[in-house]
Amino acid sequence: MISLEQIRLLEARVVKAVELINTLKAENNSLRAAIDSAQSRMQDLEKLVGDLKTDQREIERGILRAIENLDQLEDEVVEDEDRPESSGGAPEGPAGRRASPPSRREENAGSDTPVSQDDTEDADNSGTEEQELDIF
Repeated sequence: MISLEQIRLLEARVVKAVELINTLKAENNSLRAAIDSAQSRMQDLEKLVGDLKTDQREIERGILRAIENLDQLEDEVVEDEDRPESSGGAPEGPAGRRASPPSRREENAGSDTPVSQDDTEDADNSGTEEQELDIF
């Protein structure tokens, strides 16, 4: 026969089992919520990664276009340099005239540095002589 003691022991075990089941159910629900949150965050991050990859491709295409434009510009500059100049001397200025080096008066025209009397005389006396540029 079953004693009262055995029934109380069985009841205690059943109560423990029910408590454990309830605890496990709560933990299960908590873990499911965490998984749902993590999956939602993962989807957001995957979308962000996709957007960043698209932006990166657009940036790369833009950089490649800029490089191609620079290459074309460089080719044009090289072609212009390779062309023989009209009479082989100094480059021509406006209206087909040859550009001459600026005089000291012209060099100082836009600066705040005053032109000394010696500089003015040198510039006036150099009409027939070859002009030299002072760099010091």
